[in-house]
Amino acid sequence: MKSIEEVLGKIIIKRNKRSKSFNMRVKEGVFHLSVPFYASDDVIRQVLQDNIEPLLNLKEKYPYFIIDSKFAIESDEYSFSILCEKSVCTSLKSNGKDFLLLLQSEFDFNDDSSQQWLRKVIENTIVNRAKVVLPRMLKKLAVELQLEYSRVSINRAKTKWGSCSNRKSINISCYTLLLPYDLRRYILLHELAHLTHLNHSPDFWTLLNTYTDGQVATLEKQLKNYKRPF
Repeated sequence: MKSIEEVLGKIIIKRNKRSKSFNMRVKEGVFHLSVPFYASDDVIRQVLQDNIEPLLNLKEKYPYFIIDSKFAIESDEYSFSILCEKSVCTSLKSNGKDFLLLLQSEFDFNDDSSQQWLRKVIENTIVNRAKVVLPRMLKKLAVELQLEYSRVSINRAKTKWGSCSNRKSINISCYTLLLPYDLRRYILLHELAHLTHLNHSPDFWTLLNTYTDGQVATLEKQLKNYKRPF
């Protein structure tokens, strides 16, 4: 019989004095488990054993893979690609929505620190482009719906598309930029609906369904099936 580690892979356990429950997330292909400070090793192992299937599903939803010279992202508002050549200086070129990362041909894609650097570079380009596209799109939708919000911010959240505070401040994940247009619009409409209903009550979903011409169920299904490119 395989051990839990053989099935799930690397697991980093952190004991938290403030935690009253077990919380698991996946970061770069590694499970990070936050547990109550006094939880015993036996209890932790049992919790992992009892949740192997949902944990594997979580890992599948947020896969980790090696970014190489063939890596590319292509969407209607953003594109990113890598070009490796001899005798070139590492540089990033941008032209509107298009970003090109130039690397030397001997760049080591298998090095962990190189992978972390690549992910940070890519994420920075997504943030920069998202700050141009998403606020503009949100404002247009708000005007059409005759709604007002106090401010909009772009963050780097990977597990939450957006949020809206009781002060009508809207936060949007930069990764929303990578969604197809209909899903990107849906995320923004979702947060705009929170300006009226700061909850997920039946009235909220009824309003959002009105904003989306009755397409909430379809769009939610598509959103759940979407996987980030890295």
